[in-house]
Amino acid sequence: MSRTLIASVWWTKEMGERLKILRGEESMASLAKRAGCSYQSIQHLERGEYTVEERKSLKPSVSWEKLEGICKALNISVEDFLQVQLVKNPKKLPPLT
Repeated sequence: MSRTLIASVWWTKEMGERLKILRGEESMASLAKRAGCSYQSIQHLERGEYTVEERKSLKPSVSWEKLEGICKALNISVEDFLQVQLVKNPKKLPPLT
């Protein structure tokens, strides 16, 4: 899927564990600063907690921009973090009639 079509990604506890492993010895505050997000965002992602989303009975999610920022700070591609391959140049489909 083209990344221009992705607004957010459903977040799982496994992804939170992966984030914690990749962060290593770096503090959450340091990673958050380099990723351009809040310490609380990193904390909630690592724990798999997003209370606002839970109240709505939805799966927790993270915006594509935030995920890109975190991955850039960790020197890893989003594709590698998500363990999927994104299509860089999707085929153009004819317009629907």
